[in-house]
This record gives sequence, structure tokens and C-alpha cells, in this order.
Amino acid sequence: MRILLLSPRPFYPANTGGRIRSSKLVEQLARWHELTIACFESAQDDPAQFERMRATCARLERVPWHETPRYSAAFYTELATSLPSPLPYTVRKYRSEAMQERLRSLLRETPYDLLVCDFLQPAINCLDLPIRPKVLFQHNVEAMIRARQATHAESLAARIYFRQDAWKLARFEARAAKAFDHCIMVSEDDCRTMADAYGVHHTSAIPIAVDTDYFRPRPEDEGEAPELVFLGSMDWMPNQDAVSLLASEILPRVRRQVPATLTVVGRNPPASVQALAEQPGITITGTVPDVRPFLARAHLVVVPLRFGGGTRIKIFEAMAMGRAVVSTTIGAEGLPVTDGRDIALADGPERFAEVVVSLLRDRATRVRLGDAARQQALDGYSWTAAAAAFSSTCEALVERTRAAATSTRSSGPPSPR
Repeated sequence: MRILLLSPRPFYPANTGGRIRSSKLVEQLARWHELTIACFESAQDDPAQFERMRATCARLERVPWHETPRYSAAFYTELATSLPSPLPYTVRKYRSEAMQERLRSLLRETPYDLLVCDFLQPAINCLDLPIRPKVLFQHNVEAMIRARQATHAESLAARIYFRQDAWKLARFEARAAKAFDHCIMVSEDDCRTMADAYGVHHTSAIPIAVDTDYFRPRPEDEGEAPELVFLGSMDWMPNQDAVSLLASEILPRVRRQVPATLTVVGRNPPASVQALAEQPGITITGTVPDVRPFLARAHLVVVPLRFGGGTRIKIFEAMAMGRAVVSTTIGAEGLPVTDGRDIALADGPERFAEVVVSLLRDRATRVRLGDAARQQALDGYSWTAAAAAFSSTCEALVERTRAAATSTRSSGPPSPR
């Protein structure tokens, strides 16, 4: 197939869950199909990111785009000016006449079989494009994340803003999903949410995937001092909230009983997260070249997410390394795991701390959970299998679209009476 893929940002380096998912799938799809990628480019981007993308696909088209630094004065000005807009801020900032024209130009030049939009936000540029079928690759149910975020926001102003944004996101998410011929989700839970919230049933889920050769158990690296590890991109609000909860409410409860430390591993920590390193027993690493040494020495990997969506690739990576994971129910949402068998689930700071303390004192149970977690990862899917499922879904959709078009042409207009 000839596939035209719209990507909001370069997916290298693959250091976030979304980038990992996109890059692994695209690398496989490009081996089987002729793939053109259209991507936004900001002045801050490293040219090497695009060189690697260009080596992956048949053709790469870059469209200039201005990225406002998060938490800057200009960022908050943009948030304020977006309030009257019917579009949520995260969608509005990707609306681009230049990208829309580039996509139309590509469609005029080449008879593409399929358009794939990676993530919801840039889909604003695809709704009216003259190509069928169109596939929306949804990494999360975005409105659900924002609604959960509103519930846990600390200030009244933040709660009001997030509730309004959740409403805008729900309207746009429903509109976009219905404008595309198919939505590929990252979990069956998300498929059910799309059906329940929007009445959208043309969805399917790609399987969970992890590289179990790269992420292998190294139990001998576990340190002597009890160490908790949180792994995740620190420029994502759900992770910032989780780390704040760990530092303020969970870790103090744990340290009253066990002298545990917390290591937060993840890219781009904001000042509020970096400041947590001033507290006893907390280390903030920032960006690291390889997360495996941190996972290997962890006594427990902790995931106290209170909102979020999609699949938690970082949890599956920890499981593949045979690490015991303690997560909230929401934190493990979308993963094929069972509480007490291959993961420990606990909700609320007090209960979460109790489970952490219990497991830190019980190495045998930690090992049992870690071994079962590794087996669950082995029983899952490789990225090749996940990409094959993605490809098969797209191929079937293209065939159905062609068959429908042929049927329409062959039937012709009704005969005059």
C-alpha cells in the first residue's frame, strides 16, 4: 500500500510512550509498504531527528511550526486566548493551513491508498481531505484524561479550565472519530470508552508490545538499600501529578517504616519536579540514555497515576525486566495484568504506601510478582506482531473501501422510468 502518515512531531528520540509506539510501528510498516510521512518541524528540533525519520520512510515532508515553550509567559497567553475558541488548546495549536495545503498537494501528486493520522491533535488538518479511507491512531482517549485531571486539580481555576477543556476535547474527539473511517486504539478499554462516550464503534486495538530481548531480567543488580523507581516522561502532566503524590503523601508514609529512597527517571522534569530532589531520599535524574540500569536496581517500580490513558509502555518494560510493580488501578488500565499475580494494585496514598512497605519487607513475594510479570510480557506481542495487526487492519479497510467504490460504480445511476 501507499500510505500517507501525518505525525505531529518527530518520533525520535523514542523516549516517551507515544514516541516508542509510533517509531516501532512505523519502522515495521515502512518495510512492508511505501510510506510518506508529513511532520511538523519547529526551530528547536534537532535535524538528526528528521534524518533518522527520513531513513525510515520513502519520503519525508516537513512543515514549519512554532512551538511555544511550556510554562512560559507566551504559553499562558496562548492558553488565555484559546479560551473563547471551540477547539481545545492542544488541537488549536496544531491547526495549520500550511500543513493542510501540503497534504492536499501530496494527495494530488500521488494516488495514496490510505491516510493515517498519528494522535488526535493534528487530526484537525485531515477532517476534510479528499481521501478514503482515513485512519486515526489514538494513543489515548484524550477527553477522559482531561476530565480525570480536572478531578485532581489543586486550584479552583485549574479545575474550571480542565473541565472546560475536557468538554471541548470530547466534542472534537467525537467529531474527529466520526470523520475517520477507522480508529485504532491502544487498548480494549479505550475501544469501549469510544463506544460508550461517543457512539463510535469502528475501532480496534493493537496489542501490547515490548522488546523482551532488550528488556531482560538482571536481578543481581538489585541494590541493598530499598529503592523505589518511577519511570516516565516528566513533561506529561499525569506523571508530574503522580510524582508529586509520591513525594508528598506516599514516600513519607513508607519511610516511617522502611528507609526507602525514590528515584524519578524521566525526560524534561519541570522546576516543580526538580525541586523535589531537595527532600531526603529523592533523586531526580532527568533524561538518561538507558533506563534499564535504573529498573534493574529497583526493589519496586511504583506507578501511582491518578489520571491518564492509553497503555503504559513503561510498566510493560519494567515487567519485562522482572521487576515487581505497584500501581493504581488507573495506572495499569489497559494492561493485561491481574492484581496479586503479576502486579500489585493499590488506590489511595495510604493503601499504596501499605502495599509498598509490605513488598519491601517480603522479597519472596517481590520475586514471585516479578517472575510472573516477566512471563506475562513474554506471552504478549512483539513489535513486529503489533505492526502486523496494524497493517492487517489497514489493508482490510482499504479492500472494503475499494469494494464499496466498485459496487457503487457498477450499479450506476437508476434507470429512468
